[in-house]
Amino acid sequence: MTIIRTVVHHRRIEIPASDDMADGTEVVVELTPVTETIGIDESDWDDSPEGIEALIQRYNALEPFIFSDQELADMEAERLARKQWEKKHFIEYSDKLAKQWE
Repeated sequence: MTIIRTVVHHRRIEIPASDDMADGTEVVVELTPVTETIGIDESDWDDSPEGIEALIQRYNALEPFIFSDQELADMEAERLARKQWEKKHFIEYSDKLAKQWE
């Protein structure tokens, strides 16, 4: 299944089709509003003493995430490469973004 994100403008939905979709291709569009909820609702937390203790136990059982020097160097190289790519393509993507709001 392909998920396409779009925005409603003037009560109309325009959905771009990929190049491999021929005219006349039948598609199903399921309208599901996007929610901004991330994580669980505060009311779902078990804030009893036992629930808090269980959370502390789960937290204390976590292993530290330690990177090797090579992994750190690789991540920094990737970050710098991505930064250069973003600088190079900034105008192109800012123009596309501006067109979405026209």
